[in-house]
Amino acid sequence: MTGKATRNTESQRVHDIVVKLIADHRFDVGDWKIVINPAAESNDAIEHDDGLICADIVARFGDDVVALGEVETAESVSDEEVAQWLELAHVCSRLYLFVPEGSEQVAAELIEKHGVRCAGLRAYALRDDDTVSVQSVFVRNGHSKWNDHPWWMNVGQN
Repeated sequence: MTGKATRNTESQRVHDIVVKLIADHRFDVGDWKIVINPAAESNDAIEHDDGLICADIVARFGDDVVALGEVETAESVSDEEVAQWLELAHVCSRLYLFVPEGSEQVAAELIEKHGVRCAGLRAYALRDDDTVSVQSVFVRNGHSKWNDHPWWMNVGQN
């Protein structure tokens, strides 16, 4: 797998908290089974052309992968990380990218520049009480063509 930015200890701590919170509160849809892959864990790897790939959040309905969530930190919103976004979008059309507030514009530009097909870009902020706020970010030509289906409307939203 490509991508995987190097994070310092504090950045990794924040990343892992945000992954858990988003999985618990934004991917709670019907009969989906949600698995997270924080830090260096590979709790649910997905088959890909070149082997296995792990998203931070994997949502399955039965054996099918129905949505993926990838949480970035300030240092991982970069051209280098886009290779992973492209791989994840290749294995699942429902890729949701979560970036820290203040990184939205850079992430949107990267999505457009590299043609990443994602279902949604979201900006998050981790609050002092370890809760997370999430806001949708518009990306021209970045969203999946099926994003308006009622079943998907609230995934990753407040």
